[in-house]
Amino acid sequence: MSAIRLARAYTGKERVVKFEGMYHGQTDYMMVNVHPHRGDLNGRRAPTKVPEAPGVTEAAMDTVETVPWNDPALLEQKLERQGDEIAAVITEAVMGNSGLIWPQDGYLEDIRQLTETHDVVFILDEVITGFRMGLRGAQGYFDIEPDLAIYGKALANGYPCAAVTGKREIMETIGSAPDKAKVGGTSSGNPVSTAATKANLELLSEIGESGYDDFYDKGERLIDGLEDIFEDAGEDVFIPEFAGFFYVHFVDDGSDPERWTEWRDLSDATDTERYRSFAAEMVGRGIFLPPKHGRINMMHAHTDEHIETFLDAAANAVETLD
Repeated sequence: MSAIRLARAYTGKERVVKFEGMYHGQTDYMMVNVHPHRGDLNGRRAPTKVPEAPGVTEAAMDTVETVPWNDPALLEQKLERQGDEIAAVITEAVMGNSGLIWPQDGYLEDIRQLTETHDVVFILDEVITGFRMGLRGAQGYFDIEPDLAIYGKALANGYPCAAVTGKREIMETIGSAPDKAKVGGTSSGNPVSTAATKANLELLSEIGESGYDDFYDKGERLIDGLEDIFEDAGEDVFIPEFAGFFYVHFVDDGSDPERWTEWRDLSDATDTERYRSFAAEMVGRGIFLPPKHGRINMMHAHTDEHIETFLDAAANAVETLD
């Protein structure tokens, strides 16, 4: 909310572009085409605007433009037609709330170049990827520099905290004068959350890049082990590349997950009921997985022993699936 307000104040424009399948918080204008049913969407060039839930107003949705992800030509066409109305393009670096779809090679760079060309603020949502994909988050992982970046979740290791960061000329839009953007709230600067953030970032700095290398090694070992378990059981399961977190997709017949590039590819291609059965079996064996469907988070605190315990539980759980 604050990042979008800054982009609007800085550019003097009102519209925002977001991508289908991406979640950026509970504001009305971001609750558009988050997880739409494929049948509710029309063509990819002019997607229907679908509210995520009742209560999202038409007026709010009117300020938002949506396009499918991983298609630079569609974004370019949108900015060429409406760039003088668009304040910002907001995206995750990987789809953290919609199945962990990765950007195609060069796509984030395309967003960077197109937003610069059309004087549009590039907002990178690092709420999930920040401090999970590395000390510099997705920005470091992909070597990309947005205009604004937002953080939460791992920033304070579970304490309630979030941050907007960005280029000086945009951040200087914040102020108390009549011509400045207002950003703040009752809990802004909360001393407990601020202390937790400081301590957490100090610990992550001590862990350093070598610690993140070890973290990724553990994640990849866990995924490799899971893939072997599912293959031996004859289950058609797809687990995307580790990003500090992962997903387990039970794939419907006829879908090729290697070709998934956007929300429309994934939205009706997985067996969520089979995943829920697997997750329930894992919970019964002492391993918590999101019970419906969602990202499975790892932490630096997870050890090799935790991984072996997880894999043992998974090997037993998969045998119970009908």
